[in-house]
Amino acid sequence: MNVASMMSTPVYTAHRDTLIADVVRTMMERRISVVPVVDDQRRVVGVISVADLVPQARNAPASNITLMSLQDEYVDVSSLEEAYEEVAQLPAWEVMHELPVTIRPEEELGTAARLMIEHRVGALPVVGADGALVGIVTRTDLARLTIDRGHP
Repeated sequence: MNVASMMSTPVYTAHRDTLIADVVRTMMERRISVVPVVDDQRRVVGVISVADLVPQARNAPASNITLMSLQDEYVDVSSLEEAYEEVAQLPAWEVMHELPVTIRPEEELGTAARLMIEHRVGALPVVGADGALVGIVTRTDLARLTIDRGHP
């Protein structure tokens, strides 16, 4: 089964100069955790994920502060609002991961799964032969496939 059969479209995107506040609004309204950043030809130049937007405090000391686990990191929940205010007016290019891992629609889903594991990402922008964004495939899509096929 190829990536084209499981990818999601349309893909909600941002441009390099889109404010992080607008990226977050898109994530919340669309209930998505990854937003590809594209140029004027819809070529992927970066990716912003929810994890990129949450300040992470390594080795947080034990205390009465409410902590939230995020990919083996701990976040002081009380600091989230303050931290968000600091980054909300930044352009996407200051937060995005440049040179994201992408995949072509004709690639097999197994290849997508391997790339996600190897690069520790939860989504892959799907690009056509011209490099333009045509879809996105997420680990949720791959999990859904497993469930649909009757695997636990």
